[in-house]
Amino acid sequence: MTTWVDRPGDAARDVMIRDPDRVAGSDSLLEVAARRRSLLMALPPVCEPKGDLQSMIGLRDLPRVVRGEDAIETTASSLAQEPAITIEVDDPIDHVWDLMAERRT
Repeated sequence: MTTWVDRPGDAARDVMIRDPDRVAGSDSLLEVAARRRSLLMALPPVCEPKGDLQSMIGLRDLPRVVRGEDAIETTASSLAQEPAITIEVDDPIDHVWDLMAERRT
């Protein structure tokens, strides 16, 4: 079986997931954690009600909760502080690799 690592293609569209699982901005930290666990999702996208990408929740976003924020009252939107860095589907795959290396994502 060929994976994207073996043959990445020329454009971002060749390696991107077309309809990824996501969390709602209103989901609580507990809901986000459960969804991450059940789907084995490292960086869940946080989407607005219309489906537009708001941000991503990464491991660096979680320490604030560990420091005492309420896991039921804290929402995905409040955790996802930095706006998502996006690319276009036609961007060259080399641009994607460079951007990921630059941002260390």
